[in-house]
Amino acid sequence: LLDPQHAPRLEQEARALAQLKSAHVVKVVDFGQCEVGPYMVMTLLVGQNLRDVLESKQKLSLGFVANLALQVCEGLDEAHHAGLIHRDLKPDNLHLADPAGASQSRPPSDSTVVTVFDFGVVKMSAALGNNPLTRTGSTVGTPYYMSLEQLRGAGTVDAISDVYAFCVVLYECLAGQRPFEAGTLGDLIFAICSTTPPHLHTVRPDVPREVADIVMRGLSREKAERPASMRALAATFAPHADKSLAAWLGSPAAAPNDAAPP
Repeated sequence: LLDPQHAPRLEQEARALAQLKSAHVVKVVDFGQCEVGPYMVMTLLVGQNLRDVLESKQKLSLGFVANLALQVCEGLDEAHHAGLIHRDLKPDNLHLADPAGASQSRPPSDSTVVTVFDFGVVKMSAALGNNPLTRTGSTVGTPYYMSLEQLRGAGTVDAISDVYAFCVVLYECLAGQRPFEAGTLGDLIFAICSTTPPHLHTVRPDVPREVADIVMRGLSREKAERPASMRALAATFAPHADKSLAAWLGSPAAAPNDAAPP
């Protein structure tokens, strides 16, 4: 990292990721300082990201999206219980490694392995101490995937804000379009406050009603109306996903902040 101004952010990301053990979160294997500046070494990811797939505006299969949902939810469920909020969850930050060797001309297979990365704007929960890098009032993330409370820079950004962001991603995967589109940030906030996107079931009648309903709940302006956790979201997708990917749902939910910071 050549700009020392961003060194604290880099170290924060390294420390946050070092706490997580999930196979669906990118691994940090080293962090240090050399004569050029601070550095962080992560696992090499080979493949493409979800944004590459969505550029074609195609509606992805329920099986693929359900498998993606189970993997992302597993990684973020652990992060949330460790007191870490991603805050910039979007297709660009979801890596796809397809054993079948998918290309941009062919959709990825259901056996694709998903990895969440780019925790550079991660927010530590209050239980882990005050963090001057993510103080109340800051707006960090990508607007199309940010909840209303995050767009307003409120201090109430938490795990449920990540649930909103992921439901935007899921809607885009299944509908082939984002739920809210706008040319400016102001127009986007107005659209979120005053309009309701087309129900996913009307755009994709082949998607089971319970799946469409929980994605629409996740897009609610009101936090209390959204799924209560990534685990709750995953449970609805589980019947349509590979059974092996749903195995973690059978284990007891961890207590918040179970993972102590290093």
